[in-house]
Amino acid sequence: SSEGYVSSYALKNTQEDFAETYSQYVFGPARLLEFKEKFRFMNQVVFSGNIPNSFILSLPFASP
Repeated sequence: SSEGYVSSYALKNTQEDFAETYSQYVFGPARLLEFKEKFRFMNQVVFSGNIPNSFILSLPFASP
């Protein structure tokens, strides 16, 4: 994409670009709005229109 990379590590290869973009979408989706095409792809294609609740994802798993 011509819009850049979400981190310097994302420059390594396309797999790391995807992984870093995915992580940014999960843990800081507002920052990903700077990358309109990447946000659109994550939102529409990968997450089917959902934006994860990062607070919920950051909680530890409950013990049985």
